[in-house]
Order: sequence, then structure tokens, then C-alpha cells
Amino acid sequence: TLAVMGAGPNATGTYTDKDTGVVCDTEELSPSQASNKKLNCAIKWYIENPDQGLVLLWKKSYYLWSPWFGPLYGGTMARNPYLIFHPIKSNITTQSQLDLVMGILGQLVSWVWILGGWLLLIVGFRSLFKSGGLQKVIGNVTLMLVISNWLAVLVVQGDNRYRIPFMPFSLFLQLCGYMTVRRFKHLN
Repeated sequence: TLAVMGAGPNATGTYTDKDTGVVCDTEELSPSQASNKKLNCAIKWYIENPDQGLVLLWKKSYYLWSPWFGPLYGGTMARNPYLIFHPIKSNITTQSQLDLVMGILGQLVSWVWILGGWLLLIVGFRSLFKSGGLQKVIGNVTLMLVISNWLAVLVVQGDNRYRIPFMPFSLFLQLCGYMTVRRFKHLN
């Protein structure tokens, strides 16, 4: 069902209350047959619409990795208790502050967050891989877990709450990347 909702010409890449999915007739099918048919309908749409599909997969990726709050926020985290005391959201008291956070500056910070996170993932993996031995195995397994979860999310919707199950692994690689950058900075 989520795969069908997350595909189609009107899909946004994130959850929406609007009818955005691919139309897929599943009447008179068992629940498992209906589920398989819906997945096949979504896959068929991506194959028949590669340009729209790639744009949609890009949007799902940046929504998945977006900050919990801000202009690129694309999640369904309305019940997330963290948003109650989020350091930026909880300190917004005026419309002008909200406009600043949700405006161009907020978009810039969000893109730095997303792209910086991806860069740290890559640097962290590369550092572990180049270390060899057990570190190489840990890096390979960790990256495999992150990428497999990322690809699984692309089938459905780009939603930052789907990042939670693999956050320990992505944060581990990002921490390794941060430590590598920091070590490199001290050598120069």
C-alpha cells in the first residue's frame, strides 16, 4: 500500500493526505495477492516513467535525511516528542523568526545538514575501509545496513521517521567521518 502511495505522477516523495498514488485494481484478491499486485503496479510505474521516477527517488532521499524540523522537513513526525523541546522550534516565538527558519537561510542550513551527513557517511566508510582488518568488515557491514534500509525506504515514501531504525549505523559512520576530518585537520 505504501509503495502505491509513494509512486505516481502526483506523488510528492513524502506522505500526503491527497490522492497521489498509482491506481491499482486489487478487487477480489486475497490480502497477500493484493499486496504483491500493488508493489508490481508501483514498480511498473517507475519503469514506465523513469524521469519522473528518478526525481521522485531524489525527493524521497532528501526527505529521508532531512532535519527533524525546517523547510525541507518531509516527515510524519507530528507525534515525535522531540519536537516539543527541539532547540530551534521551541525557541521560535514570532512570525519573523519562523519566516527566517523556514526561508532561504533555513533551506541552506537544511541542505548543509543533508549533504554534510552524506559526506560524513562516505568519509567514515572510506576511513574504516582503508584501515583494513576488522574495521574494514565493520565499515562494509555498517554501510550495507544503511544503504539497504535507504533503498527499502525509496520503495515507499521519503519520511525522516524511517531513518530511526538505521540511525545507530548511520551515526556511527558519520562519527567515524567526523573523527577522520578532525584528525586530518590537526595534521595540517
